[in-house]
Amino acid sequence: VVGEAPGAEEDRLGVPFVGPSGQLLDKALRAAGFDPASHCYVTNVVKRRPPNNRNPTPEEVAFFLPFVQEELRLVDPWVVLVMGGVAARALLPEAVTRSGTSGRDLPLRAFRGQWQQLSLWPGGAEVPTLVSYHPSYVLRNPQRGPDSPARKVWDDIREVRRAVDERARLEGLT
Repeated sequence: VVGEAPGAEEDRLGVPFVGPSGQLLDKALRAAGFDPASHCYVTNVVKRRPPNNRNPTPEEVAFFLPFVQEELRLVDPWVVLVMGGVAARALLPEAVTRSGTSGRDLPLRAFRGQWQQLSLWPGGAEVPTLVSYHPSYVLRNPQRGPDSPARKVWDDIREVRRAVDERARLEGLT
């Protein structure tokens, strides 16, 4: 799981996803049959909380991006779940940039829930990657229903579960 940047609690403890967003993520992962402590590697694109909890600047993302890319290369995940627009733009820039002359990024809703391929190193294997809303977005938008952010994140986590189960089956582990 790759998030955007630490919140206040994450920055204080130096551990990603331990505040309210992390608690919500852990709850959803457990409900999908994952043990967050042993089945998931969780990190952020930016390693330090930006001042006033603003979105990271492109320069901050560019500074930290090689670190998260190396983390992912070393972990060698079966699947990557990217949570939030900042993380999606950092790791999957070709998926989020509009074609044509405008060059503007697509909104997250335009590609959330669609499988992408993330190359962990130049010429290396590609990893199935799914983009979803960040748990903090779900907390800020608490409505419920089939089109709610919470439901979409839940659908995405279940899709990741399905992909992991399929990979385990192909590896002969189930």
